[in-house]
Amino acid sequence: MTNWRIRDFHSADLDGILHLWESLKATNVEPVYALSEVLASCEKDHAVVAVQGDQVVGAAVGRAAHDQGWIVFLATLPEYRGRGIGTSLLASVENRMAPHGLNKLSALMPESETRVEAFLSRASR
Repeated sequence: MTNWRIRDFHSADLDGILHLWESLKATNVEPVYALSEVLASCEKDHAVVAVQGDQVVGAAVGRAAHDQGWIVFLATLPEYRGRGIGTSLLASVENRMAPHGLNKLSALMPESETRVEAFLSRASR
């Protein structure tokens, strides 16, 4: 049984997004999109968070460009990895973007990132 759940992003989640960003940087992962772009997309595009209690433990942020969706940010706190959270986040943001007529979902991954299983498993469907 999972103790976390996925929900839509709220403005009060900004500190959690910043913490996720900092956790990536602390592991020498350089996010592809600038923090300002991620935060802007949280507010105006499509964003979901994974929460355990009141703590944000993961997030996925996407934006639409014409008929294509882009994953702008996908992160899970290190201590919560391997629990299916990334896969669930990706599926949730994809479901929120699908009604907009997007026929393709893409992501640019940091060069040093090796944990792309969630994205690859969704892409093969």
